[in-house]
Amino acid sequence: MASPDLSTFNTILTGFAKKGETQRTKYWLDEMQQMGIAPNYISYNSWIDSLAIAGKAAEAQAEWEKLYESMDYKGNFYACTSVLSAWANYARQTQETDGIIETALKFVDGMEKKQVKPTIVTYNALLKVISACEEPELAEKLLKQMESGLIPTEKADVVSYSCVINAFAKVGMAERAHEINKRLVANTKPNTTTFNALIHAYSRSSDPDRAEKAEAILDEMKTAGVDCDLLTYCTILTCWYKIKHVDKATRARLQLENMMKNYSALARKHRNSEELLRNAQTMVITACAHSSPDSGNGHETLEIATKTYREVQNPNHVTYAAYILALKILEQDPQKRDRCISEVFLRYCKEGSEIEDLVRKRLEEATSPSLFQELLDTGTELQMQKKLA
Repeated sequence: MASPDLSTFNTILTGFAKKGETQRTKYWLDEMQQMGIAPNYISYNSWIDSLAIAGKAAEAQAEWEKLYESMDYKGNFYACTSVLSAWANYARQTQETDGIIETALKFVDGMEKKQVKPTIVTYNALLKVISACEEPELAEKLLKQMESGLIPTEKADVVSYSCVINAFAKVGMAERAHEINKRLVANTKPNTTTFNALIHAYSRSSDPDRAEKAEAILDEMKTAGVDCDLLTYCTILTCWYKIKHVDKATRARLQLENMMKNYSALARKHRNSEELLRNAQTMVITACAHSSPDSGNGHETLEIATKTYREVQNPNHVTYAAYILALKILEQDPQKRDRCISEVFLRYCKEGSEIEDLVRKRLEEATSPSLFQELLDTGTELQMQKKLA
């Protein structure tokens, strides 16, 4: 059997690095050296990548500094980008943002001193750090410098604009995000991701008309020649189920139907298409559950919830909980309500594993104490039978 070579080890390192498995990455980095195979910049980049994905920013930066001093690492801007990504991941994972932007800015300023020239990729990584720290005004300031050529690199690209849109989205400033998107369309070609980020900004905003404004973005996408994907529709549905609107259930269902018209083509763009479809269906049911039964269309809304529930091929506990809540709110016949809720819950117990807290809570809210206990006992017995089968 042939001994592993540098290429083999780099493949192993890259695999573990992409998962953020720092211990395994470091193990194989040490192992190759013990076998007399000298790591190259790809090997060390994988090590820094693993730290970056794990959000171990201080360690990633320290490793980069150490490697620069110990080997010919000059010009390796890729590793610099990984260090910045590490700080962005650290901010997202820990919610600790104090001093992170200052550290990242200082790191970029120091790159040229080490003969590593920052590129557009570097500044986009810096924008991601600023976005993760939820400082959209600072992100836009940097974007303007990139647009005007004040920063000695290529001008802002679609990634640059997306980072700033995301920064405004995180704090619910949808109109500001929309302004950035218009500048993007004027200066470069947008893509599906940028428009999805804009719709996400509306889903995070408090604008009472955010659902209609999110839907209007579909026309902007068509004008710009940009295709929708499943996330586009899912994010619009998020807007609908969150707001107060007399026709929210009908409007949410309409978006789901629009999505289903092109589902086969849209699904090819996602590895998790089945999960996204289930999420979309569950959001329609949730929109129904949060509709007011006093609006005069409670029966129609319940029909939408029931139709959508029956279409879900692999419901999860959130789907079941949403439909139980819809039955509780919208079914006016007490006997029929109890019967339907019982059927839904027992189906859940037959198909699921443990009874999730959310389902238990919705069941308790929707039934009398005696029926709740009866269903809980029957459901537990069903699950025991399934485990023993």
